Amino acid sequence: MHFKICKIAVGVCLLLIVLLIGGAAGHLTLNITPSWPLGLYHSRNITDNMDGYKEQLVLVCLDPDNPVIRKANDLEILPPGTGCPGRQAPLMKKLVGIPGDQVAITDQGVTINDQLIKNSKIKFKIFEVEYHPGYRHTLQSDEYWIISDYNANSLDSRYFGPVSRSQIKQSTQPILTIK
Repeated sequence: MHFKICKIAVGVCLLLIVLLIGGAAGHLTLNITPSWPLGLYHSRNITDNMDGYKEQLVLVCLDPDNPVIRKANDLEILPPGTGCPGRQAPLMKKLVGIPGDQVAITDQGVTINDQLIKNSKIKFKIFEVEYHPGYRHTLQSDEYWIISDYNANSLDSRYFGPVSRSQIKQSTQPILTIK
């Protein structure tokens, strides 16, 4: 029994070392937010055109001067961390809109090119500044729309608007998650 406990402890220590080394190298991300399943994700830098990343998960640094982000920080909603201005951790969201795409917010939720995104209905009136049912916008160059269609309660572009390419830091894919 003692030998089995030692093997488990060694395995956990090795896993932690791998996580620390991989995390320091920028290749592993541990997601602990409710926007996507809890777990380990593989991240990589984005070096080419963003068109190829549509419908994929990305890590995004939010603009700390955006009024919605300031309010979220005041309410301590965003996860603290490093890597982004304002001592925030990057948020993991799905890239659903790229330049040229038509974004609309309806009573049913967000549409991209007239296709409804699941779990995208606006729920939090506290963050509703200019993005509300009736909003329509064609994404301009350097404007991207990010959302979590996994969690209907996620803080994303439906509340703070489009993000710029410079805010999108990496793409990411799940390795091991717990739903």
